[in-house]
Amino acid sequence: MSTRVKMGLLAVAAVMAGGPIAWGLTLFDPAYRFESFSIYPAAGESRAMMFGPDGAVYVSYYNAWVGKPEGSIYRTEGNNTATLWVDGLYRPYNMVWTGGTAYGDYYYVPDAGTHSDHGDVMRISPDGIPTSFVSIAGAHPKTLALDESGRFGNHLWLGTSADSRIIELFPDGSKRTVVDFGNVNGSPWDMAFDTTGRYGQDLYVATTYTQNPEISGVLRIDPDDNLTRFAEAIVEAYSLAFDEAGFFGNDLFVRGLAEGDGRADVVYRVAPDGTITPFAHFTGDFTFGPDGMMYAYEREYGMSTLYRITPIPEPATVLLLGLGMVALKRRR
Repeated sequence: MSTRVKMGLLAVAAVMAGGPIAWGLTLFDPAYRFESFSIYPAAGESRAMMFGPDGAVYVSYYNAWVGKPEGSIYRTEGNNTATLWVDGLYRPYNMVWTGGTAYGDYYYVPDAGTHSDHGDVMRISPDGIPTSFVSIAGAHPKTLALDESGRFGNHLWLGTSADSRIIELFPDGSKRTVVDFGNVNGSPWDMAFDTTGRYGQDLYVATTYTQNPEISGVLRIDPDDNLTRFAEAIVEAYSLAFDEAGFFGNDLFVRGLAEGDGRADVVYRVAPDGTITPFAHFTGDFTFGPDGMMYAYEREYGMSTLYRITPIPEPATVLLLGLGMVALKRRR
């Protein structure tokens, strides 16, 4: 067993024994472990991550230089190396890939900007050339999601923070306001469509509006534009993702703050009925990879640490054990 896997198991044991949460990834569920996937230097603070169709991880960053285009996106395939893929952005957040759709074979990323005259949804070619798809000056676009089921038009959906809206973006660049939260302080931070079929195949939005608890936490939007709160024990939400492969129960996972918990950045496993169970603690974004495993990182300046979280034992190990048992039976 590698040292980094041992450290992951020790962190689980410490928390299960009542140990405090330290800076760094911590697991609460003893059925899982973690190891570092990639550690590399990067300019700025990491914001969001995704896997591209090429199997690489793309991570967005921004530097807190007001009014300067210091945002960037790095690409890594693990092995503690990364390359600067796109620079010259302002405050990029999560990306989506729209290959094979009416939006073309591009990555789309909301670039929030730092002044009222900034704010774009950027379209990036596979070789890293960015252009503006739609400009929403002053709106501070923060999060994107793509409907692949057809229930929401197979369209891109956008969340903005300065004017607090959920917007449907059409392939020609036109848009429709679906939800207007009004003059409130806060933001939608992340969005994802239910791809498991266990949560109604609706759109789920992670928001933080501390002065407006009725719209803060996890929100659910159906194809008729009806908005409801979901998992009401979560009072602030920063990121969310669905487990499609099933190694994590086909559940929804949400990073945020639960009522009465007092620990920010806890990742909760959320059941279809809205009940929550603490799963892990880390301060950055997370996603599920093409191998079905969970990938997460710590938000930090100047250095990025990406982690891979897996069941114990890993699925490949279970398969090999099964094949070994079959071989033994045949030999008998």
